[in-house]
Order: sequence, then structure tokens, then C-alpha cells
Amino acid sequence: MKKEKGEFGYISYLKIYNLLMTLACLTVVMILVLFGFFRYHSVKQIYTVIAAVMAIPASKFLVEYIILIPFNSTDRVLYEELLDDKYKVLTELVITTEQRVMYAQFAVIKGKTVYCCAENKRTDSKELEKYLLKILNSEFKDVDVKVYDDIKQYKKAIQRIKNKQEDIRDKRIAELMCIYSM
Repeated sequence: MKKEKGEFGYISYLKIYNLLMTLACLTVVMILVLFGFFRYHSVKQIYTVIAAVMAIPASKFLVEYIILIPFNSTDRVLYEELLDDKYKVLTELVITTEQRVMYAQFAVIKGKTVYCCAENKRTDSKELEKYLLKILNSEFKDVDVKVYDDIKQYKKAIQRIKNKQEDIRDKRIAELMCIYSM
């Protein structure tokens, strides 16, 4: 079953998908090389060129898989505990910048306010907050972003966001968060 960005279980799904696609592409590469070699008794033929071109998507899938190795799906119990119909919840966001890869376990969006939880040791919460402000403020000038690195503080903050007035731009903010995520 296909998972979308921001859904529970997306990282596990993406890891399996990238691994299977890598193996499929590499299998096609090997078949092309072997077929060309046995047919023409040389590697200097068109099948080798096609196999080399097929190695490009294989490497793309492999790099995505390698990037995702350190990250795991969030805990289902914790996800269900945070799930509420009063705000939009995104989970398992692997956000890539020019310099690094950062992981936000959860993002809650309501009233042009984004609260993220980034408990992962590899993620600098201040850097993630700064980057999210940059990308979200490129389209909306008054978005408030706060990143927490402790789940208890995050749960307290979510209680405050429930009382905020819903904004028509919240859906677009969630879309932007997913666009900048792997």
C-alpha cells in the first residue's frame, strides 16, 4: 500500500521501495551486460551503453535508501496519541537542505503556526527551525515555526495550538512541508 509524505509509516515504505527499485534496476543492468556479452562476445556494444544509462536511476534509488538508513518510522502509539481533528498532523518528515539531512518526527500545523518535534540526535532543532522559517516565509510572511527536541515539551505546546483559529493557508503550509521533505 502506497504511503504519501507526512503519513505514518512513510519512512519504512520508502526504504523498502528504494531498495526494491535499486535491486530491479541493477538486475536489468546485469541482464543487459550479460546478454550483450553472450550475443556479441564483447562488452563493446550498444547493450553496455544502455546498461550504463540504466545505472543512473539505480544509483538515485540507492542514494535515497542510504540517506534513509539512520531514520526509523515513529512509534504508532505516540502518533495516535498526537492525532487530533483540531489540527493537521504530519509525521516522518526527512527534510533536506544543501548541507544536511534533518528529521522531524512530527509537525502540527494550525493558524499559520508550525510546531515540530525533532528528538533525533542527528537533527539540530535550531537549524531545522531556521530552515523551515526560511522556506515557509518565502511564500507566507507571518508563519510562526517552533521546533522542540523534547516530546514532553512538544505535547504541552500542542495544547496551546488547539485554541488557535484555523487559517486558509494551513493546507498550503502542509504542502510546502511535504515538498521540502524526501
